[in-house]
Amino acid sequence: MKTHVTMAAVAFLYGLLPPCELLAQGPLAPPGAPGPLFKTLDQVEPRIPIAGGTNVGSFTIRQPGSYYLTGDRQLGGTAIFIRTNGVTIDLNGYSLLGGGANDGIRAEHLNGSPIERVVIRNGTISGFGSGVRMIKPRVCRVEDLIASGNQGSGVALDAGAGTGSVIGNIITRCQMFSNHSVGIYLAPGNNSNDVCSGNIISHCTTSSSPGTAQSNSGVGVWLFGGFATSGNLIEHCTSANNLRGGFWLTASSARLVGNRLVGCTATLNGTAGFEFSSAAVGQLWGNTLTQCMAMGNGSDGFRISGNGGARGNLLSQNQSVGNAGFGFVTSGSTGGLTIANFAAGNTNANFSLVATDSNGPLVTTAGTLTNTGNDAHYAANISR
Repeated sequence: MKTHVTMAAVAFLYGLLPPCELLAQGPLAPPGAPGPLFKTLDQVEPRIPIAGGTNVGSFTIRQPGSYYLTGDRQLGGTAIFIRTNGVTIDLNGYSLLGGGANDGIRAEHLNGSPIERVVIRNGTISGFGSGVRMIKPRVCRVEDLIASGNQGSGVALDAGAGTGSVIGNIITRCQMFSNHSVGIYLAPGNNSNDVCSGNIISHCTTSSSPGTAQSNSGVGVWLFGGFATSGNLIEHCTSANNLRGGFWLTASSARLVGNRLVGCTATLNGTAGFEFSSAAVGQLWGNTLTQCMAMGNGSDGFRISGNGGARGNLLSQNQSVGNAGFGFVTSGSTGGLTIANFAAGNTNANFSLVATDSNGPLVTTAGTLTNTGNDAHYAANISR
């Protein structure tokens, strides 16, 4: 019924109005050339260029903003000096090439306060003191970076010559190769309020030729010292062929509390693959090493060492094969938990576990494991 009424109404209007009024069109010719409909990249994200070149001077940033490199930049001093918060640098796939002891990119606030909200990404830094160094950084980020052949560390986040903390930073998808000191180094000051806390190191590799002057003479990834090193996460990283260790969280007097290493690999390093240790009495608490692998290192595969009173540390679902020391070794600890690990072919012994911890039963069965007894225990540590 509605369709019939509508069609009748249209027919009625068509009969009342002349055809020219029904079919008339406006002017079809455009009034002018079409204008741009989209914003330019500089309108979306205004960016400031940093020119490439050879034997150029240091570029100092004193204003927040987004900066980008326009070509390779080669010089003897610090390539880029960041003196304020809120800076993003896109190396744009280019390289900073140095020839001295100064840092490639150094972020240090002009007034000595913590440096905050600095992002460095997407390029190569080679031949400097440290590739990237941030002094007292908070909520900063380093991503998609290659740091190689630097005299110091590949990436260093530390307190400089004074006191200060390293808090809430992210280092991700970076490659550290053949740096003289440490691949990735986090170290707050030693004041009673200085902490290394809430940092994430993810999907990074640290490597070098073993036993040469170009090796990471420290370790691949090292979190060291401060009043407290707590709540940090290192995940899905690889550390190989470093002159000393693979992954170290160590302190002479600091608390090491609630740190986690997940899914990491340490191979062919000169000393221990993984180490959590504090010389301070009762300061090693609640740390986790899980789903990691240590193979062919020059000392122990996994080492947790507390100076008495270490508690609540977890070693679970790790693999330790062919290391020159112990596969797994714990000491100075009570109330820790070592379960569901696998070790084979380590020089000293596969497991050397302190009796005051809780340890899964040791299984040495050859052939098919049975479905009874320790063979079937969910927490069994397997030694071959």
